[in-house]
Amino acid sequence: MGAILVLYPTWNGLSFFDYKDIPSAFFYTLFTYTTCLLLAKINEKNNFVYKIFFIFSAALFCGTKMAFILATIPNIALVICAQRNIQGVRTAILLMIGIVCVSILFTPAAWFQPIYYIIHDIKVMGDHAKFNPGCGKIWGSCISPLSSEWSAGKYLFKWYISQTPIALLVFFAFGMLTSIKALCCSQANFKQSFLSQIKLLPVIFQCAVIPFGAILKNSAFNDGIRHTIFIVPMIIIIAGIGIHSLLKYKNLFLSRTIILFLSLTFIGLTIDNLALEPYQYSYFNEIARFFITNKNADNDYWAFSLREAFNLIPKTNSITYIHAWPDYLVTPYADKSKFTFITLDQAKTVKHFYALSTSRFKYLDDHVLKKFHCTPFGEIQRRLFLSPENMVMSKVYYCDGY
Repeated sequence: MGAILVLYPTWNGLSFFDYKDIPSAFFYTLFTYTTCLLLAKINEKNNFVYKIFFIFSAALFCGTKMAFILATIPNIALVICAQRNIQGVRTAILLMIGIVCVSILFTPAAWFQPIYYIIHDIKVMGDHAKFNPGCGKIWGSCISPLSSEWSAGKYLFKWYISQTPIALLVFFAFGMLTSIKALCCSQANFKQSFLSQIKLLPVIFQCAVIPFGAILKNSAFNDGIRHTIFIVPMIIIIAGIGIHSLLKYKNLFLSRTIILFLSLTFIGLTIDNLALEPYQYSYFNEIARFFITNKNADNDYWAFSLREAFNLIPKTNSITYIHAWPDYLVTPYADKSKFTFITLDQAKTVKHFYALSTSRFKYLDDHVLKKFHCTPFGEIQRRLFLSPENMVMSKVYYCDGY
């Protein structure tokens, strides 16, 4: 199953561009792993090392975003459930204090006002829409988090059902059913079942706690699934549980079908990675790609293809004017002696210029294109395997002026 994570295009693409969320996903997964280790040893006397691992992995996780301290509470609660006595409460309190202290130690910005920093970080994460009110179009709808029609649940459902490989969705469903059955019915009664399978819960928590809380709060999201990318490793683990549960039936036809299904998935993901390079984050699964078009989705919601689009502009001996948004994705790679970047207001004063546009940043609508007499000059495209049309990532226009 680890091969699927490596080949999963969305994870692969974000690993190159997203310097915040992929480290958070790694440390959250490490925290989940150390939680499972601690729960397995919680009633043994020599478990001090596991508690240290638990605290440090949690602190590394919270060090990426201090607001994640809230996400550690359910795992700490599991320690109380596993010990089932007053010692469990004491252990949980000490673990929480340790996590907060070490998290602050790992975050120099919090050293002088730690309590204020933690509270402020939680508030900022909760009010994310105020800082990034844009929207990412998927299945034809582009609703801003500031809109009264915004639904975090619908947003996450649409993106995950579109960007998760079909094999993962199928096996994840079987894995969840198997996990729930094990928690409820593996022993004579529910309590015994729950306690005997308690190590499954950290995995389920990583999939559910933050997304469920965000849905209840109707929190803001953008850029596809990047804010919840930490779910992906646990989706794959639960899918592995699903495959294991199916293989236990020891049915030859079923086993061969699973192997064939996974083999075709590996081949398809490899082809899609190569086809989308380096914009693998724009991946859509084997079914969604037949319904998602250039008109109803933002293909390049990170707008990183602007740099490749910039390379389509011919180099001349005179100054070439360019309008791009966001221009900081292009200006570091431009020769300042040959290219000058301008705003739309400045574009009114020049005779000719080139304009770069992506679907995510809709500054060049039809009205603007007509006003500046812009005509298509080139496009950056990618095509998913078996997809009925090319994905337009960015466009270049040649404009005759205002």
